[in-house]
Amino acid sequence: MGSGVLRFFHSQFNVMVLGLGFCISVHSHQEHKLELDTGNDVLSACTDENYFYKTPCQSYIDGVVSGYQLATQGFSLTPVEGKMCIPIGVKRGQGYDVVVKFLEDHPETRQENSAVVIVNALMERWRCKQK
Repeated sequence: MGSGVLRFFHSQFNVMVLGLGFCISVHSHQEHKLELDTGNDVLSACTDENYFYKTPCQSYIDGVVSGYQLATQGFSLTPVEGKMCIPIGVKRGQGYDVVVKFLEDHPETRQENSAVVIVNALMERWRCKQK
């Protein structure tokens, strides 16, 4: 066979090996289902050493914090009196720390909906000061 044919088959083999690797990778990730439905799920994922679980959990909490900041500071919506007033300058990850500590300190809330637990944790930490 000519060298052009060998290069063709070699490149096709590389593509096949890469495709097989991708399929195996996708299959292995499908076996790890991440759910963040309850406080138990959030605590489990956020305290897991596996970044497949920890990173999405941190991002979920950061999303709640960022969304609230955008609504109250970016769009100048007034926070509900006595509720949550997340200060300007809260760093990425601070909300994560607050939520994990809240879940560790309040195990009775862990069966509740994750969004409710996250908001309750943030409200407890950054409750608006009464005027």
